Amino acid sequence: MTTPPGGYNSAAQRSPRTSSEEMDFREKSDDRFYEQPLTPAPVGADVPSKRKLVWTFEFLSLLCGVGAMIVIAVVLSQADGRPPPNWPLGITLNTLLAFLTSFAKFAFTLPIVEGLAQLKWIWFTSPEARPLADFALFENASRGPWGCIKLLLRFRGTLACFGALIAISGVITSTLTQQAVDYHQLLANSTDGTATAPRATIFSLFNGSNLALGPQEMVRGKQAMFNGVLSNSTSSLPPNMAECSSGTCDWEPYGSLSVCSEVVNLTEAASPQLLSVLTTMADRRLGALLNSTSLFMSEGLFFNVFPMASLPPAFPILVGVMPTPSGMFNDSVNQLMVGNYFVAYSNDQLTGPDIATSPLLFLEVAMYWCTKTFVTRVRDGLSDTTELGTAAIALTPNPHTLNFAWSPDFAKCYIGQNCQDTLGPMEVELQAPPAATVHQSRERYTVNVWTSLLSSILLGSTMYDSLLMDQTRGIIVSTGGGVAQAFATAMFGDFLATKSPDAEAQWENAKGIAANLARSITNHIRDGDTRFVGNGSSTATVYGTVYSPQTLVRIRWEYIGLLAAQIAFTSCFLAAVVIVTASSGTQALKGSSLVTMTALSDDTRRHLVEKGDPDKPLVERAGQIKVRLERGESEGLQLSMMQRFSRHSFPGFLSLDTRQAGAPGRRDARHADVGAWI
Repeated sequence: MTTPPGGYNSAAQRSPRTSSEEMDFREKSDDRFYEQPLTPAPVGADVPSKRKLVWTFEFLSLLCGVGAMIVIAVVLSQADGRPPPNWPLGITLNTLLAFLTSFAKFAFTLPIVEGLAQLKWIWFTSPEARPLADFALFENASRGPWGCIKLLLRFRGTLACFGALIAISGVITSTLTQQAVDYHQLLANSTDGTATAPRATIFSLFNGSNLALGPQEMVRGKQAMFNGVLSNSTSSLPPNMAECSSGTCDWEPYGSLSVCSEVVNLTEAASPQLLSVLTTMADRRLGALLNSTSLFMSEGLFFNVFPMASLPPAFPILVGVMPTPSGMFNDSVNQLMVGNYFVAYSNDQLTGPDIATSPLLFLEVAMYWCTKTFVTRVRDGLSDTTELGTAAIALTPNPHTLNFAWSPDFAKCYIGQNCQDTLGPMEVELQAPPAATVHQSRERYTVNVWTSLLSSILLGSTMYDSLLMDQTRGIIVSTGGGVAQAFATAMFGDFLATKSPDAEAQWENAKGIAANLARSITNHIRDGDTRFVGNGSSTATVYGTVYSPQTLVRIRWEYIGLLAAQIAFTSCFLAAVVIVTASSGTQALKGSSLVTMTALSDDTRRHLVEKGDPDKPLVERAGQIKVRLERGESEGLQLSMMQRFSRHSFPGFLSLDTRQAGAPGRRDARHADVGAWI
């Protein structure tokens, strides 16, 4: 504890020697002012502190700040990348962070305040007299950020400015740490929803003893064929829609049985022998067409029949079954062929008997079994399936043909009704598609021979068609179900068109019809009953991953760095203050208000409040008075005035002569070094 110096006119607390000197000085002075000529009694190591644990509270406060920082780091690391915590009483992560940040800020602010207050006393225990205004700078700096800013602007001490900077940075601590917690939405795995996509690894209706036909099996198959062939040839038919409960799902690549298609220009590539055979077949078909009736209707009541001699010029087109392989495909594709057809047409309008005798152009349309790899994704409820790879290789050696037109034994067993014994057990295994997963690459893809031959007949009866189209692309005569009309539109243009597409467009349109037909049949296979026979039900559905939007916490650790740096710098600052205090031998007075209130000596106080305006002159006067912290004869600490100024130098101020107040103690050499760091 310090003993405060005496108050004004307290003769009982001043030594007789001091009172006598003051009286002598007053008698000799013309200025009517006096100075305090006390011989300084330096505060040194010979005056031990009575409080050995004087910095305990500051270090405990700093330790609490470190603990709060650790708690913040643990809480944020546990919350990072997870949904916001659901705590009781509506406490949120930001609320807890704000509380812990405020606690940590309070914890590191206390050592800064006490450290700056202690530097104030060390600054004035220097052997060199200091401006009394510095006392106010330190005092204000220990009270808040504004005082710290003024200290930075007016003071050049390293350690004091370092502490002031830390205190000022505390203003933005809470704001920046709140920015550390960010909430963002992303698609996360959900275990509640469903994600399924149909596929087929088996194509079979054979249950071991007979065909197990589903309801309207043939009708649904024929419907799939017409849906494909009558689709817009310039756009691709979409694949099966996947089911996704959340509207956002993903599937790994998966394989499925499919039907592939190819179109070949036989007019340019086929042999003359094949073209001769096809021309003969086409002529017979067109001749039969010329003897048929028209499809024009009269008043919607009956068909109008008129002689063929009155027919206008027309474009002929017909679709037929290839009797044998054309030689345009390899053996593997021929082994997997489910339907092989030719399209005969003429780009010239023909009349009467010329229709059956004029040269025709030929295309080959091949439909064959294959395996494909798909990848499906659903976004915002819209399904998108992409083909990644295709394979058309039969693994079964010497497989039975899957095309009814090339199978002479099928008619025999069909008439004899013993196909379940001869063809029912047969199957053809296909190679797994490329780009599938390791597990799916070991899956078996099989086609039942009997089921495939029946499907081939259904496809052939659908494709078999012929017609004549007039100059406005209207149908004059037709003998089929409408497939020829799809190819006629692709070759000659839609109804009321007056110009046919060029050869390249005709080629692309024909390929588009074949591709859509194959996709529609594939969709039917992937979604139909043929994939459930035997153990097919276990592999008929592919399960994907369901995603649902979830709000997750994302921690931006860089915003926590400021708080961590403040605590680290505060630790360094407090350690430096303790070291400087010990090195200077100054008593740890810190921010004691009682010491501050009683520190000014009587003489210093008189000069500070002598005359003038109570505002600005007082501040200016404090800047002109230089003082030093000493221990008086009564062992009390006091700020003794070391210099005075002439009243003629500054109007309204005192006139004092500079005088050293005594010999410096043994601490003064240490203060010469310590003062440079404050």
